Amino acid sequence: MADALVPSDIIRDLGTARGWLVAYSGGCDSRVLLEIVAGAGARLKAPVRAIHIDHGLHPRSARWADHCAAVCERLGVPLHIERVVVADGASPEAQARDARYAAFVRALGADEVLLTAHHLDDQAETLLLRLLRGTGVSGLAAMLPRRRLGHGWLGRPLLSVSRAAIRAWARERQLDWIEDPSNAQRIADRNFLRHDILPSLETRWPGVARRLAGVAAEMAEARSLLDGLADEDGATDNAQLDMGRLARLEPARQRNLLRRWIDRCRLRPPGRRRLEEGLAMLTGAGEDRQPELAWPGGRIRRYRDRLYLDNGQDPPFSGADPLRWSGDRDLDLGAGRLTVSTGPGGIDPALVPEKGFRVVFGMHGQRCRPRGRPTRPLKHLFQEAGIPPWLRGRWPVLYAGDDIAAVPGICICEAHAARAGTPGLVPAWEPR
Repeated sequence: MADALVPSDIIRDLGTARGWLVAYSGGCDSRVLLEIVAGAGARLKAPVRAIHIDHGLHPRSARWADHCAAVCERLGVPLHIERVVVADGASPEAQARDARYAAFVRALGADEVLLTAHHLDDQAETLLLRLLRGTGVSGLAAMLPRRRLGHGWLGRPLLSVSRAAIRAWARERQLDWIEDPSNAQRIADRNFLRHDILPSLETRWPGVARRLAGVAAEMAEARSLLDGLADEDGATDNAQLDMGRLARLEPARQRNLLRRWIDRCRLRPPGRRRLEEGLAMLTGAGEDRQPELAWPGGRIRRYRDRLYLDNGQDPPFSGADPLRWSGDRDLDLGAGRLTVSTGPGGIDPALVPEKGFRVVFGMHGQRCRPRGRPTRPLKHLFQEAGIPPWLRGRWPVLYAGDDIAAVPGICICEAHAARAGTPGLVPAWEPR
């Protein structure tokens, strides 16, 4: 017998938010969630709106969007409809999911909560899918009840409620919804599990979906403990990590630290084999080497005693042609941001060229004389400042005529420095 759906319990467990955004596909599950949230009224203490994503994958998708608009109008819930383009790829489902969540992130305001209608059976399917594809503790935690998403949060308030209970509640109230015919196609792995595997397991082991969801909850708890251990070991949401802290750990804790660090920086970690291979390179290469661990969606590079994490894609570079800059404003250059402040040890404002400094990149065969020091090659100044080699070609150098006036964040040259005790322009570079 299906568990009962109790709307008051759902609303009570939501907590607080600056706003609520219901992901409304038009299907039964999201229709029930929308009905419950819309009916909560003042108890939610924040505005409610809905979003419908039209993937354009079905010839009737435009009519589905119209249906969702009509339902939201009846309920008095503002609806945003966004049409997305699903990129070609090996997995249309994965491509559609990526496009959908990218749209959610764009629509989600700061500290708003996106509510999705994932339920108990979805959780069981997710656990089985990840188990069959091969995963670790984080993967077996399946879908978390609440997690960060963009500038807000993602909440799954129906995660402990079965599909049968949701359907029974909808039929009892004679709600209207859309049946997507693609949900019946066995070619998708999730649909195969839903229609062929889980019903067979349920026949042999009644209540299997709830037990699988319970396993996911246990794995989520284990993941939380491992995350706490990784945070103690040095995981951070900063894109740099101290190599020394990593090297002192045993291999299992090294892997755990890297996974947590990557996750905190909102990237997807590599698989276990790639992670093990990469760790061997990162920790075993000589001090004069610059090993790299790369995988689809991420990259870790080592320079000296630090690891640097990024998404594996170099940012757009707008510094190929010389630019002019007078130090009067911050300047976004794609590869980073050139900022300016006022303080001691800066550039003498009287020495700013009439047309501004030339901002030049990749001129590191040049030499300059930092204030109070001998003339040095730029390469040596970058080395002394600990700037990784892959950032140097995208680091701006400020020229006044043929002379270097400053290397932002590294040095002000003697001939253009303000007198001691006199405020000057202090340029800095924030690379992406």
